[in-house]
Amino acid sequence: MEFHEEFKFRNVEEHKLMQNWMDKFDVQIVDDKDAGMYGNRYVFWKSSILTNNKIVKGSGYNSMHGTYTRTFTSNDKQKD
Repeated sequence: MEFHEEFKFRNVEEHKLMQNWMDKFDVQIVDDKDAGMYGNRYVFWKSSILTNNKIVKGSGYNSMHGTYTRTFTSNDKQKD
């Protein structure tokens, strides 16, 4: 199954859109780490439906202005 989901949120209502998708596909964020410079994030996640419960490394961004982005794709690589 190929997919590419990107969620941008600044408030609870926008965050609920991501949470609804996560609930639908049994997605769990395992870890969310600073990826270095400029607000980039490593988002480690798994899903019984999308990744067969294998932890994969997605991406995200935290802006200095309070906007957050989390991206989940079928191209995310398995955690090292």
